[in-house]
Amino acid sequence: MIRIATLLLCWLVATMSSARAQRPQVGFKAGLTTSTCSDVPNPENQWGLVAGIFLRQKLGKHLALQPELQYEQRGVRTTQEGRRGFEGSDGLYYRHAQTRLHYLSLPVLVRGQLGKFFALAGPQLGFLAAARQQSTTEYIFFNDRYPRPFPPSESTKSTAPYRRWELGYAVGAGYALSNRLAVEVRYTAGLTDIYKPLYSPYPMFDWRGPDPLVLARNRNWQAQISYQLSSM
Repeated sequence: MIRIATLLLCWLVATMSSARAQRPQVGFKAGLTTSTCSDVPNPENQWGLVAGIFLRQKLGKHLALQPELQYEQRGVRTTQEGRRGFEGSDGLYYRHAQTRLHYLSLPVLVRGQLGKFFALAGPQLGFLAAARQQSTTEYIFFNDRYPRPFPPSESTKSTAPYRRWELGYAVGAGYALSNRLAVEVRYTAGLTDIYKPLYSPYPMFDWRGPDPLVLARNRNWQAQISYQLSSM
């Protein structure tokens, strides 16, 4: 991942050097995200925030290079269900988990504009800065009428089981409200798994079986508003 980031940076410097006759434009952006994960049974979307800065270097009349640095809140809600005891003789369980992942992302995008409409696409490198998972498990015993939550809740704050670096891509489209203000809708996706390849989803005494996120990859929709400050 570090080699990929180095290559992207070298390509960015070389491209901007060739277009140095025009000054780059800088600005900031913010918005909302709704994220989930692929290859997860019964996922539910998680809402979050996105904010960052961008640098836009014109490459021509309708084309520009736009690297960004963003903070993104991602995550997913999952429900894991199964049987307890031999062939479910003891009852059933339902485990509800909320996973929140905090990323710093570096998209390097090519931006094309025609009139007030624009589209952009390019690779994205992400770094997992923090992770938190909260879960509640309900047990249904056959001799009981109502489910019991036990323990009431579990909470873990650790990036240990996750990949710290993520390679992905971003595509989007938007509309320029003025020379400085614009709105945009963007879709981003990870090309690498969330979990580390050496992370074992089968703890020796964990009757709940594999974690539903073991093969998951990030999927994220963003609605952003951006404002261009000035030229450097």
